[in-house]
Amino acid sequence: RSCIVKRLLSSKNALILSSVASGFVSSTATVASLGMEVRAGRADARINAGAALMSCVATLLQLLIIVAGVSVLW
Repeated sequence: RSCIVKRLLSSKNALILSSVASGFVSSTATVASLGMEVRAGRADARINAGAALMSCVATLLQLLIIVAGVSVLW
């Protein structure tokens, strides 16, 4: 995750924002990374679960944008 974002925002907000941004790239990798942090004991499971959910929402939003763009062309 971006260190710059963590410096500008609170820790929780930075985690959510970086999860949304990385959800557009690879939600699977984001969820795996967040899960590994919890398993290692470096993060709170509840907060990381929320961040993982936001990553999945970003992926669904990306899919919606793609489908809307394709369906307009039909």
